[in-house]
Amino acid sequence: MVLALLPAVAACESTPRAPGCVPPPHEDGLLDEYARDPVWIVQPDGATRVGRPKRIKACAQMSREDVSWTSVTLQFQLSRDYDAAALRRTYEPAVRKQDWLVDEPPPGPMPPGHVLLQYCRRVQDVTSVLAIESQPVRRMDVRPSDGDRPTAPVWQEEPGGIYLTITAEPSRRSCQDTTP
Repeated sequence: MVLALLPAVAACESTPRAPGCVPPPHEDGLLDEYARDPVWIVQPDGATRVGRPKRIKACAQMSREDVSWTSVTLQFQLSRDYDAAALRRTYEPAVRKQDWLVDEPPPGPMPPGHVLLQYCRRVQDVTSVLAIESQPVRRMDVRPSDGDRPTAPVWQEEPGGIYLTITAEPSRRSCQDTTP
């Protein structure tokens, strides 16, 4: 679930650069091109935009293991869940407008209710991936676990979200090359 981690990458400019990391050529122009994609203007039903599209430069050392990638990301808070069909209907016109090709998401199971649509295209000679992820509204029992625990559940809801990210993957030679 890489997308859920992206909001933590906001302050890349002040973060140390990862040794040996090389951003894609013409990174600023690539970010400009990503920011012009029509996917950013889509407003999903039952969703509230959280801020504006965020530009992230590559190679910021975020933690011992995590390094940022060249990307633009945007988040929506949801009042309802989106299944794969609803997510496709919502974003298909914008995806088709830019000739994004369906790309296989990474293998492995998705948590219940999560949906990930992934697309690929070359942007300024760099293989780029558009990920559209929907996470469901979460309902949690927040009763304390100590001896004063009430017998009836105490429910709290955490809003769901739609996360959009366009990421440069310069190590992929083409959209058909699935080797990162």
